[in-house]
Order: sequence, then C-alpha cells, then structure tokens
Amino acid sequence: MEDPFLTKQHQHALLNVVRQMLLQLNNRQMDTDLPRTTTAGIYNPATAQLKELYEMLNILVGGIKTLTNDEQHLNNESLQMPSTFSTLTEELLIVKLSIEESNALLEGAKHNQDSSSLPEKVNDSQYVSYDGTLVWKITNFREKMNRLIKSWTTDPSMKYLLDEAEQRILFYTIPCNLRSINLTAVVGKQMPPGWQYMQQVKDLSIYNVTSLTEIFLILQHFHRIRTLEIDVQNTSEILSRMPDTEKSVLRLPYLKRLQVYGIFELLTLINASPNLNHLCVDHDCLINQLDNKSICDLFERQIIRLDICEWAGIEPDSLQRIAKVFKSLNHLVLVPKDSAILIDWIPLMLLKSWNSKELPSLSVAGSPSNEAKTNLRQWLIDNTHLLTEDSFGVEYQDDWFNLWL
Repeated sequence: MEDPFLTKQHQHALLNVVRQMLLQLNNRQMDTDLPRTTTAGIYNPATAQLKELYEMLNILVGGIKTLTNDEQHLNNESLQMPSTFSTLTEELLIVKLSIEESNALLEGAKHNQDSSSLPEKVNDSQYVSYDGTLVWKITNFREKMNRLIKSWTTDPSMKYLLDEAEQRILFYTIPCNLRSINLTAVVGKQMPPGWQYMQQVKDLSIYNVTSLTEIFLILQHFHRIRTLEIDVQNTSEILSRMPDTEKSVLRLPYLKRLQVYGIFELLTLINASPNLNHLCVDHDCLINQLDNKSICDLFERQIIRLDICEWAGIEPDSLQRIAKVFKSLNHLVLVPKDSAILIDWIPLMLLKSWNSKELPSLSVAGSPSNEAKTNLRQWLIDNTHLLTEDSFGVEYQDDWFNLWL
C-alpha cells in the first residue's frame, strides 16, 4: 500500500477484510481441477483477483484518509467556535451601543425640531378663533358703563350688549360660532337689523322676559335654532303683544323643541316653526291657548310630544279637553305641582279617552296607590279595557309612573 493507515482501528479493520478475502481465494484454488503450471503465458485467475483486491484496498484507504481529514477539520473548527462566539458577542454589544446612540440622536433632533417650530405655532395660535360670551355683573353700573363706552376701542372681533336693569354686560365674539347661548331678554333691543353674528347657534335660552317684543327682537336673528327655551320674569302675568311686534318676521324652520316658563300667546311662535313637534309648557300657559282654534289646529297637526308642567289641581275636565286637542301625540308627560298626590285616576281616565294606537306612552310624576303598586299590570287590566293578552308595559320607578302601549 502506498500510504500507511493513520489509526490502529483502521489497520485492524483492514487486516480482517484481507484475511477474509484470502481465505475465499484459497478455497477457490482448492476446488479447481486444472493442473498447476508456471508457464508465463498461461493466465492465472488468482493473480488477477489479487490485483483487483489491491486496487480496492487503495480506494478504501483513500476514503478512510478523506474521512480522517474531515474529522480533523471538524475538530479544528470546534476548537475555534468559542473564540468565534466571543467575537460575535463583542460585535453585538457594539451594534447595540450604536443603535442606542442613534436613537438618542434622533430624539434630540426631534426636540430641536419641536423647539424650532414653537415660534411658528405661537404665531399661528394668534389667528385661531375662540368664540364665546362673557357676562359681567358690576356695581356702580352707570359710572363704569360711561367709562367703558369712552375707552372702548373699535374691535371688529368683540362687541358688548348692556343689561342695565340687572347691571350686567354681555361681551361676545364676532362671529359667535357657539352651539348654545343664554341671553337676557333686554339685549334684543340692542341688536341692529341684519345682525347675523350668531347664526350657528342651535340651542337658545332667553330669560328675564317681560314682553313678547323682547322675544321677537331676539328670535329674528336666530333662524337655525333647534331648541328654544323662554323664561318669563313674572310667570303669574300674561305677556301682552306690543304694537311693533307685528313688524317682526319670524322664520324658525329648524325649531324642534319649545320650552316655555310663563304665560303668553304661542301662535306666532308655532306658526313660524313648521317642524316643531315637542312642546314643554306650564299648565296655565297651555290652558290659555285652547280657546284659539288656529293654534289648536297647529297643536293637532304638529305636536307629537307634550310635557305639561306645574299643573296645580289636575281635574278630569281639563285633561279630557287637552286629550281632544292633541290627537297626534305619541308621548305625554304630566308633572303635577304637588308631587304627593295619588295619580291613579290619571292613567285610567286617559286610557278611556285614547285607545292604545293613539297614545303609545304616558309618564306621570307622582305615586300610584299602594293597591296599584302591588301589581301595576293586573291593576290596569282590572280597571281598564286592557286584556291579559294585550302587549303593554308599566312600571313605577324614581317617583315616575310610566306606561307603554
């Protein structure tokens, strides 16, 4: 063989293979019947087999040598792995530190950018519109008012209205793009024709009203309101119509809800509000409207929810009269002035006046009797036309009696 075996294990394995092959060769020679000869020209099968064996052994030795070299290479690489791993760990720490430094630089750049843009933001904020109103109540009104008028600069973005009776000043921005606003009635006289600074207001409250003129002078400037609340200063007096009220042209096409505290004629307001469907009114004010056929016709066509408040001494005749006028109601709310009264008769009488299709729901502030509260549903069935199989709901909760039909 050209190269020696590198390990004893390889040599022993190879010798075992050679012995087995020689043994097989001897067995073959013993079995042949041909005479032995030393003639060079005669072919000897044993020699050819030995040559083939020699070539196979050389190939086997080469393969073993290659495997040995591979093993040595793997051993060398395994010895180098700890060093390589340590190097990679150090490089990873360096990369991590670089990332942290980059993040710090980016954060610093962001702060610098914010700082540099701050003056621009401050300048922009000077042109932002802050809409609102301010009510200032002062003493020595006349003296301070004269001083204010003399020193007031002509500022197109700020105006004021005076309430001398209450010694108050209302400051407001122009335009006043607020959703809701409360105005004292007296300022209506100070609003010039064509005054349109508060056209964005949706919810308007007018308080301390002493005449219809004050109401109309204010409302002619608010055409987009959806809810209107009017609080009369003296609720025991009936507000009268002033001669100049006839000149006021009201248009309230978006008004949906009207709430009134006090007594005055509602016809002009409701005529100007074709989409009004929710009326919240004191009992005394409502009773004063029912003798006017024109307004009763409007009530019947438009009002689907009616809240009657401050009802002192509720009587069946008044309730039946109201029931005959408001024929389109789907919800009725009654608030007696005396919350301690028993309200048993009210739902019983209304159920006799209206059928279930005409009155889907009823709410009454007050308490039913103990007998009724024991089982409200059965109590209604026993005392009205309602049947056990009818679909309706009834409850008494938080001092309110509620019925749904």
